[in-house]
Amino acid sequence: IEASAGRIADCQNRIKAKMKPATLTSEELDGMGYTSVKEGATTAWVAPSGEKFRSKNEVCRAMSFVPDVKMKKKLAMLEDRVQKTLQRFNESLVVNKQLRAEIEHLRKERISFDSIQSKLEQT
Repeated sequence: IEASAGRIADCQNRIKAKMKPATLTSEELDGMGYTSVKEGATTAWVAPSGEKFRSKNEVCRAMSFVPDVKMKKKLAMLEDRVQKTLQRFNESLVVNKQLRAEIEHLRKERISFDSIQSKLEQT
């Protein structure tokens, strides 16, 4: 129950952060359960879940990220389309290579045929 309550609170905080501007004050972060930790000259932030951030900007970015199911599906669809297109492209490269080899072979054959024909014409 505590874990799901923590996840719900975290989702609420992310939604609040998404509605607010990208910058949050230290007091607002403290109110959301984030704690600041001094590390030498810098200040790090620790989330209620234990995740550590180097700056307030990283905290704001992480809170504004909400995974979108539709976006994931669309991304998977586009990645699949790219994969299929690459496969077709590679297959066409193989066919092109074979055709180039055949053309080169026919050119050599033609050169030899032309040389034989010129010798026959000279005699």
